[in-house]
Amino acid sequence: MDLADDRRIAEIQKEFIDSGKTTILVSSNNANFKNAVKSALKTVLKEKIERHKAKEMTATYKVLVLGVPNTGKSTLINMLAGTKKAHTGNIAGVTRVNQWIKIDEMFMLLDTPGVLWPKFDDGLSRNLAYVGSLSDKEFDMVDLGFELMQILYEKYPEKLKEKFDVDYEFEEFIELYDRICLKRGFIMRGKEIDYERAGKTFITEFRNGKFGKATLE
Repeated sequence: MDLADDRRIAEIQKEFIDSGKTTILVSSNNANFKNAVKSALKTVLKEKIERHKAKEMTATYKVLVLGVPNTGKSTLINMLAGTKKAHTGNIAGVTRVNQWIKIDEMFMLLDTPGVLWPKFDDGLSRNLAYVGSLSDKEFDMVDLGFELMQILYEKYPEKLKEKFDVDYEFEEFIELYDRICLKRGFIMRGKEIDYERAGKTFITEFRNGKFGKATLE
């Protein structure tokens, strides 16, 4: 929730709740959400927990943590465990193998490598690339950075205007993009724009929340 558009993430959460799913919003970097996550797990496992209590049994419940690559699964587990037991990194594919991690006497979580759909279209592929769920090696960062900035301008023009003090009158988006690149000092010898450096920088800043909260779909 720390990186997502508040309005859109609320709509997505409502879709899950309306379908009967127990759903909470969290920031994996904020330990204040630890109790909320555990409370949600207890809600999901309520019947099983009550059966064990009735039999005066104690149990450790095993929970699978599942999601697309580089979305904070390992970070979430570390937050719940209160220590860095799961490997993390701001690139896809850091978690290589399944790993059971005990977060307290009641729960063990299975940290898993990210999974993706068997097939998905180019639009979803690009969105996954923008947020770092696919390897950067598979994409041209020059194109990726330019396309992301164009999407951000179309969906969140005010965020770009807040971040960059440039002339926003243009006929083709490349004109605005060039102004932003020049404003940021992405210039090579011969006063040519360094599009590769610009693309990589804009992608990294977006992933780190430097453009504010945004949701691409």
